[in-house]
Formats: sequence, C-alpha cells, structure tokens
Amino acid sequence: MCIAYAANCAGFAPFPTHNRAQREARWTSHKIRLQQWASRPPGIGGGGLLMSSNNSPQSAEQVYSWIARHLPEGPRPQIVRPVNYVRIIVVTTTILGLITFLSVASRYILPVIQNRNLWAAISLITILLFTSGHMFNHIRKVPYVSGDGKGGINYFAGGFSNQFGLETQIVAAMCQSNATHAWKTADSIIC
Repeated sequence: MCIAYAANCAGFAPFPTHNRAQREARWTSHKIRLQQWASRPPGIGGGGLLMSSNNSPQSAEQVYSWIARHLPEGPRPQIVRPVNYVRIIVVTTTILGLITFLSVASRYILPVIQNRNLWAAISLITILLFTSGHMFNHIRKVPYVSGDGKGGINYFAGGFSNQFGLETQIVAAMCQSNATHAWKTADSIIC
C-alpha cells in the first residue's frame, strides 16, 4: 500500500478513460499488482522493493521509470504535472515591470542611446583594443605585466608572438592619440 500511495503522490494520473468505473478498476488492479510484487520475499524475481534515494529528492520521472521497470507489462498511468502558478506570476510581473521601467525611463535613456559621440567613442575604443591584440590576450591568457628580474616591471614582451596585457592598452592609446592628432590636423586644413 505504501508504494501505491507513493506512486499516487509522485504525480501519476489515473488512466485516461471516460468511464469512471473503468478508470477506478484499472487503477485498483494496478495498485494490487504493485502490492503483490512488492510483498514477494526478496530474491530472484524481485520482492522486498526499496528505491534508493541517494540522499537526494526523487523527481516524478525517476519514480515513474522505477515503477515501470518493476511492474509487469500492461497499461501504465501517465505523469501529469500541475500548473506552476508561481512561475506564471513571476514572469508576468517581470515583463510588466520591464515595460513600466522602459516607458518611464525612456525619456532619459533615448538621448543617451541616440548620442552619436557616445557611439563613436565606443566604436573607436573597441576597434583600437581589438586591433592592438585584446582578443590575443584573452585567448592566450597572457599576464598583464611581468617582472624584469631586477625589481622592475616589463611593459613590453620581447620576442615574436608575445605580448602583455598592458602592452595592448599602451598601443591602443598611442593609436588613438595619433588618430586624434591626425583628425585635428585634417580639420584645421579643411577649415
């Protein structure tokens, strides 16, 4: 009886039939077969069933597969999960909160998003960092700086295919200062 009760509590639904008497008869016969099987003495052919929990909670699918393995062939109940109302409420509240936040904050956020100077600065910084080897640093996991063995710091790595993290930023800053100087020079020539 205990196993049939556990199967009932694990999320098993009765057999899908239109006649209530047929449904109850099938479910009762199913419970009786499970009880008979579980009441056999331990040994070959089963009996003395214990489901090992491994100190972790069992899902309905695990209980269902365990029961299905130990039952003789025949119809088996289906797993029916209840509706998770908490998840529906959380998702709805989150979506409504985001819509409210965006509608209230749009007059403050839109000017920032539509600012050309901001996007130009972000684009320039990104281009310079990636051109100077930022992805190389991420892929190779290079150190930021290194000691020179005399108590000092090396900012630039010697040799071929080597560089430090700070070297990337120094090269990007030099390229930006050169680009800014060239832009100011070109601007003064045009005007």
